[in-house]
Amino acid sequence: MNCKSIVVQYNCHLYNRMNGIDIVRSASMTIKNPYKYVLTQIDTTNVINYKIVNRIETPEMHISNSGQASLTPKIIREFYDVTEIVAGTGDNNIYAQGRMTLRLNHSGTNCRIKLYSLNNDNVRVPYDLSGPWKYKLVFPVINGNTISVYPSLDSEDTNFGNGSLSFYISGDKANSIMKVPASERYFSLMIDNDDAKSSVIYEGSVEWKV
Repeated sequence: MNCKSIVVQYNCHLYNRMNGIDIVRSASMTIKNPYKYVLTQIDTTNVINYKIVNRIETPEMHISNSGQASLTPKIIREFYDVTEIVAGTGDNNIYAQGRMTLRLNHSGTNCRIKLYSLNNDNVRVPYDLSGPWKYKLVFPVINGNTISVYPSLDSEDTNFGNGSLSFYISGDKANSIMKVPASERYFSLMIDNDDAKSSVIYEGSVEWKV
């Protein structure tokens, strides 16, 4: 293959792991006379393919009445590996991924979930949930449907900055949840993104409170 020119395109990412905000800057460069940099023949038989995990959302473009285009950025927060996220219920007990059990009352239940991440020294750090995202508890029910419960924003136990969420599960919802066989009964703490997709943060089991 003859090399007539070289086009270099690159992206620079500044990614904040605490709130999921990704600042991207893109640029490109074209070299019209590449002979002083490369040979006239380029071997492309040994090209390495890389798998990219994080994805970049393309902003939506809106045309205003003035005829000028404006961009509406989407801020996406996705969880690929949640093994480092642990949770507590306010009773000083900490549960690894999948080990927490929500115990529901027949008449209605207030439950608190507080998330932590483990740093390199295995020390718990409150997990920052602040940002433009929505969180919910999702429970499977019979016939393949689900029930979603959203945080109680007026509760003093809800504090997104320190990873604390409070939920109220009514008696009717509890009864529907508990009709699912124990082997298939669980809850998922999920995040809703602007792209209408959800990502799981934490999961656990569900039982009646004795």
